[in-house]
Amino acid sequence: MLKNGFTYELVNHFDLFIHIFNSMSDLVFLVQVNQGKDFRYLFANAVANRLIGLDETAYGHALDEFLPPETLALVTEKYKEAIKKKVPITYEEELNWPFNNNRKSQSINKDRKGYFESTVTPLFDDQGKCTHLLAIVRDITEQKEKEQELKRVSERMELIWNHTADVIYTFNASTSFVSVNPAFEHLFGWKSEELLNDPTISIVPKHDRVELEQIIEALKNGQIVLSHEVRRIAKNGQIIHVLASYSPIYDHDGNWDGGVAVYKDVTEQMKIFKN
Repeated sequence: MLKNGFTYELVNHFDLFIHIFNSMSDLVFLVQVNQGKDFRYLFANAVANRLIGLDETAYGHALDEFLPPETLALVTEKYKEAIKKKVPITYEEELNWPFNNNRKSQSINKDRKGYFESTVTPLFDDQGKCTHLLAIVRDITEQKEKEQELKRVSERMELIWNHTADVIYTFNASTSFVSVNPAFEHLFGWKSEELLNDPTISIVPKHDRVELEQIIEALKNGQIVLSHEVRRIAKNGQIIHVLASYSPIYDHDGNWDGGVAVYKDVTEQMKIFKN
């Protein structure tokens, strides 16, 4: 008898087992354990057969007959880990699939790389011996690809943030600084730590506060403030002329949560123009 409640009932009512797991979008494998080290697939649901390239001819055969060596090594390691710990384990893996190019189902998909999250549950008999493993595998390729794309975009944005000559900074709904790039520190003389620890610091001259209030109101209304010339003040009191543009930032609920400002220093151009 297999000691795993609902799983036991499914395995012992195989028709029900097949019906339920063939209806699942996840890949499902029932694995026979021989001597605690030799593993053989007894069943794979319809999704697994289609995507991985298995069919009934693979059932009962040792995994090393159709799994590539690198995949076999990882799967075997995780199966043994589940048996040793006597609890379900979950892990992620990157695979090239289908595995077996000799099977007819291989014509459906050719050499696709995918990411999978596997949960392996050991099943034990009355003597405490692991006789089977139930492996449920979820295709997380789309999720991983989105994460990788987000990482690539983030890396590009970080590169721009750190190396652009333009000043970029973000502020919250209270107009306090949230982040400033290196160009900001270079132009205005304020260090990031100083700005973040003292919300009273301002780079807007007193006579230009009304102009900033108008910008904030525009951002609250969802408007993008296009590039225009404004005055700002550095830590040493120097007036700096910049071309400024602003865009609103929203929180997860779609509420206005601050903005991002981009400044281009035009102080020298203004001096030439006045002369």
